[in-house]
Amino acid sequence: AAISLSGGEDNLIAACTIRNLANDAVRISGGKHNGIAGCDLYRLGGGGISLSGGDRATLTACGNFAHNNHIHHFGELYRTHHDAINLNGCGCQATHNLIHDAPHHALDFGGNDHLVEFNEVYRVCMETDDAGAIYTGRNWTVQGTVIRYNFWHDIGGGPAVGNQAIYLDDCAAGTTCFGNVICRVGRAFLIGGGRDNVIHNNIIVDCRIPLHIDNRGVGI
Repeated sequence: AAISLSGGEDNLIAACTIRNLANDAVRISGGKHNGIAGCDLYRLGGGGISLSGGDRATLTACGNFAHNNHIHHFGELYRTHHDAINLNGCGCQATHNLIHDAPHHALDFGGNDHLVEFNEVYRVCMETDDAGAIYTGRNWTVQGTVIRYNFWHDIGGGPAVGNQAIYLDDCAAGTTCFGNVICRVGRAFLIGGGRDNVIHNNIIVDCRIPLHIDNRGVGI
């Protein structure tokens, strides 16, 4: 990575340009209230920003954050699963970022109690199918994340399953989505089983399928 930050408190990466890397750009792990703000990240072989920290066992939030960054043209060598922003652990925040132009996901999260708000995301999932602009899946314990007030638009469409703006896959649970504006996406939401997912007060425009919900995992 261009910058790797582990532990500590109140460390800030600000107003930097990070570009032309073979792999991921910034990794922030552990500690409290560490973050990256106001940076431009582009022409990345891998992903943009990885955030993790906190304690899932006690639901202690780390408060690590990515705020007001412009991340684009990433995943140029690693075409899948290298996201603009990846959230793990407990209590990370991705806010006010502009993200666009990538072959696969823009954001991916695991863990608990993250906040994703006031981001604009477009022209992602441009080369992949069965993907989401933001994605999580396959874990009932991924609870408490809030996705609100984001603008998702012009997301790529795959040839088989298709792509979605917000993808809670394979029994992902406990995510709240409200106040999002979603425009020109194959599916606005795909809720693949799971429980306690709350979808309300979103605006959906020119989406072939506004909301898909199924009952996978019932027999597990």
